[in-house]
Amino acid sequence: PLWRLEGHTDRVFSVAYRPDGKRLASSGGDNLVIIWDPETGKKLYPLRGHSSGVGSVVFTPDGRYLISAGGYRGTGEIRVWDLEKIEANLQGMAPGR
Repeated sequence: PLWRLEGHTDRVFSVAYRPDGKRLASSGGDNLVIIWDPETGKKLYPLRGHSSGVGSVVFTPDGRYLISAGGYRGTGEIRVWDLEKIEANLQGMAPGR
């Protein structure tokens, strides 16, 4: 099915499917990552914690974790989200050049 996913309040920068196809993640300029059910198009929950736009998201091969990366103008921010606990369990900054 084709869905219009409404939830971000700024541009969407990245989308990724979980390897089993049962979840979709999107990230955007509103500092959010949103988890979706691709079967229904329903917004399941947002992941908050980035201090600036989130440029990319990727699921780990087992689908348990989601890695998000963002940052503007020389700063970088990476979070590893445990999707079973729905929390970031690893965070880091990667200053740019």
